[in-house]
Amino acid sequence: MNRIMIYAVLLVALITLRAFQAIAKDGPASSEEELANKAASVSSVNPEEVKKMISALQEATAFFSFMSYQNMLPSTPNDIIKRFEATMEPSEYSIQYPLKVVIDIELRDPSRGHQKYTLEKSAVNKPWKVLSGYQLDTRKKKIADLKLPSQENQKIANDKVPVLMKNKRTQE
Repeated sequence: MNRIMIYAVLLVALITLRAFQAIAKDGPASSEEELANKAASVSSVNPEEVKKMISALQEATAFFSFMSYQNMLPSTPNDIIKRFEATMEPSEYSIQYPLKVVIDIELRDPSRGHQKYTLEKSAVNKPWKVLSGYQLDTRKKKIADLKLPSQENQKIANDKVPVLMKNKRTQE
């Protein structure tokens, strides 16, 4: 398995962890009452919807990480990225199209701030698209729009998503 595939599989595993953390987004319960409230809210969540949410986040992460590792993000060379995190917006427990995933990028040089990209998938059988990207200062205030990847590069990355997802499932 080549290095890009290994990175993509690792990022997909990380996004799975992040999805589970999103379910408990309010942090740990500090009292028995809070714990009971969290348990009640999570128990009302449809497990199939959670699986779909996790799968969508994994797809979005595979799409974005492929472009990152192939240096297809004109404003974000791979070597300036320390790590990135994907979150569904809004962060709910159900899948409703269009799906939006926000990628928050922590840069290796913290003095350069952060970057954010918004991805969208309009329907279950449609490709992912990079809708927007912007540079944030160290206080996370928007300071500039980022150049987006070409349609051709987005198509190439979308074509790789099924392969990356298949490799992820074989690793499990």
